[in-house]
Amino acid sequence: MPKDNSPQEILKKEIIRNSQQGFQADVKNLKSNMATQFRDYNEWVREYLVNAYDAQATWCTIEGRETEDSLIFTVCDNGHGMSKERVIDFFTLYRSRKNLAKGQAVGRFGVGKLSVAAVPGQRAFSLLTSDGSDCWEAKAGSLLTNDPVDLYQIRPIPSAGTTFEITFEKKESLPETLRKLEDILRRYCRYLDMDMVIYYPMEGDDGSPQQVRVSIGDIWYGQRKYSQRYRITIDREDYEIILELDPQASHELYQNRVLITQQYNLLCHDLENAFWLPYLRVRVDSRAFKMPFGRHCLADESCLQPLAEYIRTTLLPGYFQHLVEQLNERTSQRMDSYRSMIYEQSITLMQYQPGLEHSWSQLPVFKLFPDRNVSLVKLEKLVVEQGKLYVSEPNAVGVDYASFDGPVVVYEQMKNGLAFLQYYFQDQIINLSLKDVVIEAPTTLGLAKSKEEEFFQRHLGLHEDLSLLTSPKTSGDWENDLDFIFLRKEASNTDERLYDFSGQDRLRKDFQRLKWRAGHLVGKDGKTPCTSHKFIFKDEEEVVLNLNHPEIQQLVKLSTKAPKLAGHWAIAQCLTENTRILNYLSADARENLIMLDAIAKINAPEETTQPAKNIRKNRFRDLLDNTDYDFGLN
Repeated sequence: MPKDNSPQEILKKEIIRNSQQGFQADVKNLKSNMATQFRDYNEWVREYLVNAYDAQATWCTIEGRETEDSLIFTVCDNGHGMSKERVIDFFTLYRSRKNLAKGQAVGRFGVGKLSVAAVPGQRAFSLLTSDGSDCWEAKAGSLLTNDPVDLYQIRPIPSAGTTFEITFEKKESLPETLRKLEDILRRYCRYLDMDMVIYYPMEGDDGSPQQVRVSIGDIWYGQRKYSQRYRITIDREDYEIILELDPQASHELYQNRVLITQQYNLLCHDLENAFWLPYLRVRVDSRAFKMPFGRHCLADESCLQPLAEYIRTTLLPGYFQHLVEQLNERTSQRMDSYRSMIYEQSITLMQYQPGLEHSWSQLPVFKLFPDRNVSLVKLEKLVVEQGKLYVSEPNAVGVDYASFDGPVVVYEQMKNGLAFLQYYFQDQIINLSLKDVVIEAPTTLGLAKSKEEEFFQRHLGLHEDLSLLTSPKTSGDWENDLDFIFLRKEASNTDERLYDFSGQDRLRKDFQRLKWRAGHLVGKDGKTPCTSHKFIFKDEEEVVLNLNHPEIQQLVKLSTKAPKLAGHWAIAQCLTENTRILNYLSADARENLIMLDAIAKINAPEETTQPAKNIRKNRFRDLLDNTDYDFGLN
């Protein structure tokens, strides 16, 4: 029967031959292209160590020696070795046979062996391998050339394992190159379950050559206090995920415990507006990852979107709650660094993963005056209640922020904390400036009050004798009270009831509880006289009139002739210009209180700094009656 030489049959035979024997196109350009798939030519050591791992080796060593113009590296392992057929496969591009089940091998493409060709000046190559029943040695020159490979059978047969010896043109010293190879292995292969050792040459005390043994390896997951491991399945693909607190945040993809890349954001790959969470290290290992020849990225990134969404929305909230629980259990000082890291994480999460129900919104990360920390949940409650949030002046010293009618946050917050507060409370935030942070002059300035200022201070506050105004009276008593008649002349029938203070015990007692005095206010530097504040309200119970303010100075002068009137005007100004003083009062109630002060002072004995013969009993009433002073109530 004639052979079928149709094009279809010829192509079929070629495909079968290539699948059985591998591609034989060992042309220099093709090998050069394969070598360029490796981002760092020192990655050849990773490929050879991975091959040892795939050969089920339990240890692998790397040694080096140097000549005048060459570096010679030896890589030795105790894996299952290679038969003659597999030695031939080794030198066949795209051919790679493993004794492991599908997906368990790290190397898959048969091009890792060409990684040494990426090293500039690769000169010679040899391997000695034994599978325990046969032993072969192969020698070649540069792997980029088409030079023949010499293959020899070796007797006697050593134990199973493989030794590679690779020679490169010398570009730098042997120790420098060995350090670079060590860095590659620590980065990519540190979690492989095998002993990995690099031997550094050194000179002994007697001048003899010696070696320093450096082990490479780490535990994949060590049950650390601030780490958690998860095993999940997404779209029928299995993933192992480790989240842990680390000073150096990173996101790492692995396959069979060998690092692929750190270039992807594994929290936000599915988001347009990605964010980076500080101090979070994410490690994901999966056989589902598909890679190009150089294995420095993913060939198919589609799996990262559902993976990132799952980590961010499902795993992260529970992991952060675990961090908070660990933080609460550990109180030693060495935990302070962990506390600050977790607090910084919480601020980032508040911004990009908002929600008061999250544990990161319930950590006390924001600093408030005086010396307390509150959570976002608590701070929002305060702002809702008081309608505003102050930010302290950054260079202020010794400021009494109790006089502000809202919470005051410290300017020096945790990293990004102030920026977040500015963003979150943008409609309620008030940034304080120089004029907002006045203080009383320290005693070191020696600003004693003059006699006139002391005299003015004695007439501040509500008159102590209020029994006349608060005791029940008959209508006849009111009608015969000249002072009451005076006030009635100025009031309409509808306003007359405002001046009946019986039953106003709370208002009277609260006002009597206020402390009034005069003092010198200065700026934040503690010495510059302040002329912008007439007074400050301290600790919810004390009003300090500013003797440096021009209007207060005028009242001091007035007090030498009419002290009750000066004290009354001072009270009226404070009540109308600062609604935090008795903040539950309406505008009408404040006017009522000012009138209460006036009535209490009318019949009180007048006192001046002038001789007694010049005192008029009703001077305060006359001045009050004739003045057009506007207290700003209308």
